[in-house]
Amino acid sequence: MTNLSKPEINPFIVMEILEEAQKLEGIGKRNYSSGDR
Repeated sequence: MTNLSKPEINPFIVMEILEEAQKLEGIGKRNYSSGDR
């Protein structure tokens, strides 16, 4: 999914990945807080 071995990395792609990761983390936290506990 991610090629960290490549020397050239687009900052825009990194930002998009970080934003998606934050969204997934937010959804996960919501599921954990509402479901388990």
